[in-house]
Amino acid sequence: MSALDKHKTEDGTEALALAAACDERKLEELIGKHRGWILSRAALYSGRYVTESDDEWSVALAAFVEAVNSFDEGKGAFLPFAALVIRRR
Repeated sequence: MSALDKHKTEDGTEALALAAACDERKLEELIGKHRGWILSRAALYSGRYVTESDDEWSVALAAFVEAVNSFDEGKGAFLPFAALVIRRR
């Protein structure tokens, strides 16, 4: 886990991810809070610079939402799980 991932898991990300699974406004809040992180994962896994107008952003965002909907806090922290879901896309 990177230092960024560790920091994010200590700021209530897991609780927000769990709430976001059934609350659209919480989902928007979670996405807004982690927009830069989602973009960085998209860039890392695509091997190029990614902006919100790129297809890679759309794929990464869809994978992030999928991670929110399938997250189980008993199996670990949210951001490493979300990174795995994004990478597999």
